[in-house]
Amino acid sequence: RERSEEEMDTFVEELTDFCTRNGVQSKKSFDRAVWTIRNKMKLSPSKRQMVDAYLRLTEAKRIPHNPTVEHQMVGKGLGKEIVEETQTAQDRDAATEILADMYQD
Repeated sequence: RERSEEEMDTFVEELTDFCTRNGVQSKKSFDRAVWTIRNKMKLSPSKRQMVDAYLRLTEAKRIPHNPTVEHQMVGKGLGKEIVEETQTAQDRDAATEILADMYQD
C-alpha cells in the first residue's frame, strides 16, 4: 500500500534519529532499527519508499546525512535508486558525483 509522503517522512526521521541515538553501525543493528520503527509506527513501508523519503529529507535538509543509514540504504538500493532516477547523461554525471560524495567520508 502506498504511504503518504508525510507518513514516510516521519518514518525516516524516526529511523535516522533512532540510528543516531543508538549508535547503529551494523546491518543487523540497522535491520533491528527498521523493525523497531515499523512496529512503533505500525507501518511497513517498502525499501523504495524509505529510500525516496530519505533522499527527499536530506535534500530538503530536514535531516542530516547519516553515513550509517546511507551505507545501509545502499545495501537496500539507495545507490541504484539515485542512478535510476536520473534520465540524461548530465543527470547521470550528477548522480555519480552524489555517490562519490557519499563515500568520501
